[in-house]
Amino acid sequence: MNRILQLIQEMREPTMKLSSFLKSPALQAFCHKYDAQSLAEIHTSFSNMDRFRAMIQKQRLLAFPAGQSYNGVLFELERNPALKEYVQEIYQDPDGLMIICMLKEQASLLLSLSSFEVDMSYKRLKSSKMNEVVFATYLPQFGKIITLCRIFTEQENPNGDMDNKQMTGLAQYLAEVDSEHRPYQWQLKNIMIFCHIHFFRSITKAVGSQDHVENEKVRNWAAHKKNQVIAAGLNKFCSLIPADVYDSVRNHTNAAEQTHNKSYAFGRGQTLLQGVLSAWKLDTRDMIQYDARKQYGIHHSYRTDNMRAQYQRHVSRQESLRRKRPSAPADEVIDLEDDTHSIRPSRAASPRPRSRPRSIPSSSPLRSSPSLRSSPPIQSSPTRHSSPRGRSRHGIGVHNSQQLRRVASSNLASATLNQGNTLERERDLLELERQKLEIRKMQEELQAKELENESKRLDLEERRFNLERRRRS
Repeated sequence: MNRILQLIQEMREPTMKLSSFLKSPALQAFCHKYDAQSLAEIHTSFSNMDRFRAMIQKQRLLAFPAGQSYNGVLFELERNPALKEYVQEIYQDPDGLMIICMLKEQASLLLSLSSFEVDMSYKRLKSSKMNEVVFATYLPQFGKIITLCRIFTEQENPNGDMDNKQMTGLAQYLAEVDSEHRPYQWQLKNIMIFCHIHFFRSITKAVGSQDHVENEKVRNWAAHKKNQVIAAGLNKFCSLIPADVYDSVRNHTNAAEQTHNKSYAFGRGQTLLQGVLSAWKLDTRDMIQYDARKQYGIHHSYRTDNMRAQYQRHVSRQESLRRKRPSAPADEVIDLEDDTHSIRPSRAASPRPRSRPRSIPSSSPLRSSPSLRSSPPIQSSPTRHSSPRGRSRHGIGVHNSQQLRRVASSNLASATLNQGNTLERERDLLELERQKLEIRKMQEELQAKELENESKRLDLEERRFNLERRRRS
């Protein structure tokens, strides 16, 4: 029993429950020492699982006496000096709480970038008031997404895309650091690019496939997009950002969204302390992999990361989606690489972020503004370099042949899908023509009945006239 208690103490896992403890590798190794697969096989008294559940609960309370929310984070900072190097600032006032987490290596990398992305996750933390804002970027030369900063903050509602309050907060900060103190509209029109993918999705959500819609929801949507700042973030001709710069910045936040997916590996709905600790592990691993690639050329995975390989994976992914959803049109299959946006730093002393409906500043101080529901730009599409080591001419020929087969298969599948869509449209047209013919037939039958009734009415009038004439005679 003492050894089992020691195992629980050594784990010090905030989320550990009885089920996770019973599946842990440490417990499995302990059971193997006794040639058993479970605790009940070691001793009959171990059949009572509530006993271990109580032990786990007790050790969790002892390990985290201040809980796992805000007070738990403060307590962990006091007893773990290494965590202090990650948690840079904690702000708390009547308006809410903000915890800024960043390693020094991440800060150095952020300062060297010309753009980055920002996105907010609403599923990471258990509390409905706390959300995680992620600063991330994609390094095409390394073929890797790097997290630059994480901010745990309170948000009133999840309507953060193109939110006026958040944009105003960002603009106020930029106006403060701007020596000329230009108006907030000017600040935002120089730094913001909204996500076009989310913009087009909002159109589909508002009107669907209809060509003409009139209702209050659509009117409000159009009025919102008519705002000069919103229009500038969606259309480069309304923006003050130079056209060449506007075109060079990705109009999506794929890197930040991929960072969320990596974080979900530790689970969703975590406590604040769990979120901070898991983020610390992820960001530390990111920087170790970044340094290993930069200094020693060690890749973070064996997967080839050049542009051709990425395109092949993109085609394969689309084909897989088409096979799963054969009735879905090809234009509905959206690649994740196209589902983000970014921001660049501004011209004056203020940064010029580029972002999707979530705006983002680039290369700016992180204490900028609690309104972080915007997203900055990211470097252009990834380009990884593959090594041709060990490839013979024969191997290259086989590889090219396989690639040609894949491309041919992809083209054939696309042609089949397009042909299927064409046939479907033709069937719809034929069905429409059939319905029109049925309507015409019904109209002709109705006219025939009307003529028949008119003929009967005339016959009746004629009979009446003849009867009346006979009476008079």
